[in-house]
Amino acid sequence: MYTVIRFIIKDPVILEKAKLIGAELNEIIPGVYEGMRKARDGFACSMSSNEDWMEHQQDLIGFILKIENSIVKAKAEGISIVVDISVDSDPSSLLNSYRFSGELLKKLVNYGIDLEMSVYGVETAKPNDSESKA
Repeated sequence: MYTVIRFIIKDPVILEKAKLIGAELNEIIPGVYEGMRKARDGFACSMSSNEDWMEHQQDLIGFILKIENSIVKAKAEGISIVVDISVDSDPSSLLNSYRFSGELLKKLVNYGIDLEMSVYGVETAKPNDSESKA
């Protein structure tokens, strides 16, 4: 499990302001901002790689609280923000569903942050021969 927060720029005019926000993030959490994406459409910062789901959510809440002033500035500049939680699907895993805490969801909503969950390693369903011939 790995989560990043992405700051997405749709208007190249605000590119320099986004870089300043990134630099500000490094003052709060050293090394978290590693520069703009190659596409120059924003940047991403690592939030957590904790494998325990409940602790992972607490990491996300703590991260948001640490950078809340930068989030507010970014949103005021027209920068979209997305928290992207990446999960590797493991058939042997006991945890195949994820309950989001109200506290985390409230923080996301309060700051206008979108939530994306990317699940990797999931096979796509394919109809079996008997179903496809019906």
